[in-house]
Amino acid sequence: EIGELTKITHLDLHENNLSELIPGQLSYLTKLEYLSLFENNFFGEIPLRIQNLRELELLDFHGNRLTGSISTGIGGLKKLTCLKFHQNKLTGTIPAEFSNLTDLRWLSIHQNKLSGNIPSEIGKLKHLEWMSLSNNMLVGSIPLEISSLIKIESLSLSSNNLTGPLPTELGRLTKLTYLSLHQNNFTGRIPIEFGFMTKLSELSMCENSLEGTIPTQLGALQYL
Repeated sequence: EIGELTKITHLDLHENNLSELIPGQLSYLTKLEYLSLFENNFFGEIPLRIQNLRELELLDFHGNRLTGSISTGIGGLKKLTCLKFHQNKLTGTIPAEFSNLTDLRWLSIHQNKLSGNIPSEIGKLKHLEWMSLSNNMLVGSIPLEISSLIKIESLSLSSNNLTGPLPTELGRLTKLTYLSLHQNNFTGRIPIEFGFMTKLSELSMCENSLEGTIPTQLGALQYL
């Protein structure tokens, strides 16, 4: 049985037609560094015992039919650099415990049914380079702490129910090349500070309730 492969470090079963619950016995594979089950038909909840895999650096379950909430115990996988749970049917809130994943470079949990606020604790992920929270049911405003993600290059918050003004602090994210904020309920003006994002090559803010004029500073962004 799979739980007997206790010395294995990489397990990759992606793009098959596997249709079952994710085996709880995976939790016995405590030397795993790489676990990829994406693009299958796995269903049910993510086993709580996955949090026992403390050596994991990559965890990829995207493109399945997983339901239930994301366990706060995922925050204990402190060696993770890549976490991909997108394109499932996950519900509940984004765990604040994600803030413990301080080596994380990639976080994609878009196209689920996640609700609640974006936790301000996400701002502690100082090495994050790619984050997509789009196509969920997130509410509230963009936490100012996101402006602490100074290494981030791609940020997508589109197709949620986010509100409030766009934080001027986002202008601190000077490594951004992609910023997607469309299909929300943002109000107020486009911050002139967006002109500091000199590497932007794609900026989407359509289908909101923004007003005023387009800042002239955006015209100086040579890659747009």
